[in-house]
Order: sequence, then structure tokens, then C-alpha cells
Amino acid sequence: MSFVICCALILSACMPSDSPCTYPESSPTVVSSSESPSSLEMKMALSSMGVFGQEVAGNENGAYTILSNTQDYSARLLYYDYATRQMTYLSNQVIVTNDEENPGWLEDVFGGAVPLAVNGKLYVVKYGKSPIPRIHYEGSPSFLLEMEPNAANRKKLPVPRGQLLKNNTGIAADGKNLYLLITDYDEKALQITNISLCKADFDKNAFESLLSLGIEKDTQIVGIFPEGLILQRTFLPAEYADGDQAMQISHFNYELQLYSIPENSLVETGFTWKQGDLSFVLGQGLVYYVKTGTAQLCAYDLRSKTHRVLVENLLTNIPVESTDAQIILMGELYDDHISLKLLDGEGSTDYSYSLHTQEILPLLLAFEHEGGTIPISIAAETDLYFLVNSGFTTLHRLATGTDGSYYTVDSKITQYSLIKKEDYWNSIPNFISFDEALLEAVR
Repeated sequence: MSFVICCALILSACMPSDSPCTYPESSPTVVSSSESPSSLEMKMALSSMGVFGQEVAGNENGAYTILSNTQDYSARLLYYDYATRQMTYLSNQVIVTNDEENPGWLEDVFGGAVPLAVNGKLYVVKYGKSPIPRIHYEGSPSFLLEMEPNAANRKKLPVPRGQLLKNNTGIAADGKNLYLLITDYDEKALQITNISLCKADFDKNAFESLLSLGIEKDTQIVGIFPEGLILQRTFLPAEYADGDQAMQISHFNYELQLYSIPENSLVETGFTWKQGDLSFVLGQGLVYYVKTGTAQLCAYDLRSKTHRVLVENLLTNIPVESTDAQIILMGELYDDHISLKLLDGEGSTDYSYSLHTQEILPLLLAFEHEGGTIPISIAAETDLYFLVNSGFTTLHRLATGTDGSYYTVDSKITQYSLIKKEDYWNSIPNFISFDEALLEAVR
């Protein structure tokens, strides 16, 4: 896959455009997606940002993160216990060790690893590194781990040689299985030759290939609906194939498709756009979007292919200073709130829009770090709380040099806190911190 395609995946929902747009008239209202019975418990296990866009995974009881060791490629699983408000090692050992006797120890996370907390299980996705035969580099194997929430009964599912986990995509779960994209990789040519939608089967110790998607269109898992997955397909019209990189990026086309798990088939949705046309967020089969150059919030039902206007002008209740202010929808849908960014002159401000109350509120929670301001964002949720980033902790750790000697490095890890959902939306900094005393002994 080309570098150009990868760039477009990042830019697809946020670049400006001069494209005109018209809408059918409709009154603002909350939209419900088309209903149909399903026994699947669909959930995004990993956001569409992929393995490098997430570092914690949470459920109703707590959250998991991975603490890499600095003296080798191993790591330990850490757990944020919501009931006790403590950070603990995910281990039953009195003295936690860096070996296989510790159920929360990970032997190898080289190339990147991320935890997932779905299906009543804990998973670890280890991305790894692809082999490069011409320099005699064997790579670092990719694999998935499945275990109980306390790290017991671990199962390992290796990714076969000649295949790679796709990194710029989400992973979905249905209450029992994981769904992910795997690429076929030509080691000699250093090229991806196919993309497949697969189901991870830990009982059979295999990845079951569900659909072969080819490489004419790049593919991401970007969301879920009650019967399956929402796929984003990216492609470049043939007439721009010989253009330079900037020109190609500006002409990418996109479409959303549904993958039905019961039918094992792709379904066209009719939702397409060109680079820079719009920004959007997804919610259970609905696309909430704003066309570039407008402030009109719309919803599109991917199954019924119907369109509704929710808000004629989001800027009506937002103070603006310039005449060219723009609205961009951001991130994920949480608690039936859409997060959006107002670009106003040279500045920007974050807001939320409630689908239930139609209220627009500024999101003002942030912390200062190294001369800059970092917004506080949502990492996980329960019924009543969000887990949010609230700062950084610096650890002084030992690392091993190429000659075997030790030296000290400063390692920053994100601090997380709980906050009630209503406090987050109203920008009230009532953070509930965790006891992170165990980090004082980390070396």
C-alpha cells in the first residue's frame, strides 16, 4: 500500500473543500437507526485509529494498559481498578516478576501492542515488524492473546508467516469473536498483495478468512451496526494515478459499506464522498456528518439509506469571531454526544452536541504540558463515568546499552482519572485519581 493511501486515511474526514451541497428540508430531531433483531453484541474493540492510536482498554470494572520494560522487549499488564481506585499489576504474585510465572507478563511487545477489553475477555494485539530478507531481518512475529480478565487461561494465536495485521484500522467484537483485517505480504517485493477480513478463532488456533477484499481499494473497519461491521473503502480514480502525491491525496474517493456477519456479505450503503467534502462520526449504523463550508448537522442511515437534517446551523448557539468559521466533527460518539471542533480565525475551540437535548457546550477541560495545552479526552467509559487522560508521570528507568551497560532514561506515561459524565460535558474538573504508588518502584 502506498504512502499516499496511508496519508489519505488520516485526512479523509477533515480537509476543506469548496464543493457545493444541498439538503432536503427537515426539522431538527434525534434519529434512530433502522431496527432489526440481532443476537450479536457488536462493539468496537479498537478504534479506527488502530493499534498505535490507543493505549488503554476499559470495561465496567476497570481498565488495562501495557507498561513496556526498558531493558528488553517484554512488558507487564497494569490494571486500573475502578472500585479501589488503585493501579495494580495484573498478577497474582506477591513479588511481581518479569517472567512466565507472572500471568500479567508479556514476553514480547516489540513493534507495538495494545490491550482490548471485550467479549468478557482480555486480549492483547501485538503488531510486530515485517521481515526484510534483503538485509537478513527476520522481523518480529505478530500475534493475538486471549485470556480471562485476570490474565488467567491465556491462549496465543500467531499471525502466519507471509501475513501482517493491518495497523490503520479498527477491530470489532460481537460478544464472542474478534473481527480484523489481515494483509498478505510479499516479503521479497516488500508489498501488500491482498487484504482479507478475518475472524480470530482461538479454539481452532486460526484466523478464519471471511472475505477477500483485494488492494484496488484500501479498507478500514471504522464502526459497527447491529448485524456487523462498517467498512470504509478508499480509492483513487485512474485519471489521477500518475499525479504527484499532493494531487493524489486531494482526489481520493471514499465509500462506506456494511459487512453482514449473518449473511457473510458486503452491502452497499450509497454513502460516498470525496477528499475534503465532509467530516463525520459513526453511531450504530448512522453517519452524523457536516459538509465542509456549512454548519448543518445531518444523519444518514446506512441500512435504510435515508437522510435527515438534525440542526440547520450549529453556529447559531456558538460565538464566532470570523466570517469563515468552520465546524469539524471529531473522534468517537460517546454517551450520545458528538464532539466537534470550531475553527475560527487562527484559533480553535472544542464543543459537544447532545443528541438528546440538542445542547451545545464548550469542552474546556485541559492540562498544561511543556508549554502547550493538551485537551482532556475520553479513553474508556462505564455507565456513569469516563476514563480520561489527566496528565503525565515521568519515570526514571534503567535501560541496557549495546555494550551491556546500564543507563538511566526518563519515560513518560499517561496519567488517567475517572470523571462523571455530566462533569465532563459541563467542563467541571472533578477528577477521581488513582493510587499509582507502584510506579515509584518501576525501573
